[in-house]
Amino acid sequence: MGLDMYLKASKYVGGWEHFGETERALYASLVSQVGLPGFRCENSPSAEISVNVAYWRKANQVHAWFVREVQEDRDECQEAYVEREKLVELRDLCKSLFDSKDSERAAKELPPASWFFFGGTEIDDGYWSDLEDTVVQLNAVLFNPVFEKDWSFAYQSSW
Repeated sequence: MGLDMYLKASKYVGGWEHFGETERALYASLVSQVGLPGFRCENSPSAEISVNVAYWRKANQVHAWFVREVQEDRDECQEAYVEREKLVELRDLCKSLFDSKDSERAAKELPPASWFFFGGTEIDDGYWSDLEDTVVQLNAVLFNPVFEKDWSFAYQSSW
């Protein structure tokens, strides 16, 4: 038991004529890999690619940020759309706090959150490690050219 947190990237892929040869080839490749007997999609040639691009375990301060900033203070393990700009905002906050290692500032700007089985609530080495890990994971997404265009992001937790 505990808090598991996921950031997913998704992209719509269409097989329509107006999508261009590259996109249609990607769609055809995806459809061929499904391999279900009778799979037909002539009337609506579309698919969605989804991949988990970040994962945290019991990083409750990061979870609380997502709940507050993208889930409208509703924490029901629901999937929530995250704008790319919000990922940049979280990354920048974590980097700034990690670089300063100012515990008082961290307690105000990104406080640990106390929930059942959500991990520690101290601003200690584990807290700073979570911030560093967040920066590394979000940089891997934000600076990856694959995710620059036509991808959407969603956060979801499980506890």
